[in-house]
Formats: sequence, C-alpha cells, structure tokens
Amino acid sequence: MNPSKKKTILILQKEKIEQNKIEKYFNSKGFQTICAEDELEALSLLSYKKIDAVISNIDLCINNSRQMVITYNSIQKNENSPSLQIAA
Repeated sequence: MNPSKKKTILILQKEKIEQNKIEKYFNSKGFQTICAEDELEALSLLSYKKIDAVISNIDLCINNSRQMVITYNSIQKNENSPSLQIAA
C-alpha cells in the first residue's frame, strides 16, 4: 500500500506495553499509527494531523470518553469519524 494512502490511527494509551501491542497490530494491518500518552497530547496531534480513527483508553480522558469523541469529531470536522474507547 502506498504510504500516502494509508489510514492513520491515533492511539491514546499511557501504558507503553499496551500502546506497543495496539500499534504493532494496526501497523501489521497496513495502518499508519501515531501514539499519544494523554488527552492533551492527543488533542494537540488532532489539531494539525489528519487522523482517520482514534483508539483511546477510557481512563486517560480528562473530560470523559464521550467528550473526547465529540472533541475529536469537531476538530476533524467529521461527525462520523470512528473511535474506540478501551478499558484497561
């Protein structure tokens, strides 16, 4: 797959071991991944990078997981952007 055509997934996960597992899985499936360790870093990345989906640890979201999805969709200007919140 052409690297410029790869879909990008933002992984919001504080635990490095879990972050690496998720990143390795999606990279092996042909996705480009970007990692953030907290919500503020994730929001910063969302403000200047094209992100196609977000996988986040529910416990890391300052506001809550629902607010993170709303903020993500607002920044990316797409109400149907996929997101997945995981519990550790």
